[in-house]
Amino acid sequence: GRDQEPKGIFTFQCLLAHVWKRITAARGLNPETFSQVRVAVNCRGRADPPVPADFFGNMVLWAFPRLRVGDLLGSSYGGVVGAIRDAVARVDGGYIQSFVDFGAAADAGGERVAATTAPPGHDAVPGPGGGQLAGVPVPPDGPRHRPPCAFVAPDLPVDGLMVFMPSATAKGGVDLFIGLVEGHVEEFHRICYSGLI
Repeated sequence: GRDQEPKGIFTFQCLLAHVWKRITAARGLNPETFSQVRVAVNCRGRADPPVPADFFGNMVLWAFPRLRVGDLLGSSYGGVVGAIRDAVARVDGGYIQSFVDFGAAADAGGERVAATTAPPGHDAVPGPGGGQLAGVPVPPDGPRHRPPCAFVAPDLPVDGLMVFMPSATAKGGVDLFIGLVEGHVEEFHRICYSGLI
């Protein structure tokens, strides 16, 4: 089959690795417990066969990178990015087809299917969940069209939910919108930009 996973490391993966480490540190979790992050995976090009370009709609499933807290905090950024990439790579054509088959079977039985929970056996402490809108295309300037001046995330009422978006102020930058419980905000702010945890 085709190689579905790009070889480069992307801004989203690096930012997610950094924020996952910092949120975990700010929460002061036991080093022996597990932390996982939930990552939205665009499956349009990963399906076998790929979804046609003229298909209207989203095709998103979740990947669940999971590390022991002590390993997460002690790992290099390359190691954490590797864990993210490995989990995302497991969302391949076979996995997508199994989800489609399961959904069809559930539909035939009158059941409703949601792909928003971790696979069975994942006893990890809920970690951050992230998606990115950083690659959303902005329409070109034209006589009747103007690009939006900003994308604004909605209220994030879930602890650890984060969204990466094109920056409204820094050209080429990325803004992070994150929901944290009040008790973790000060510590997260203190360590977010430091090189040390």
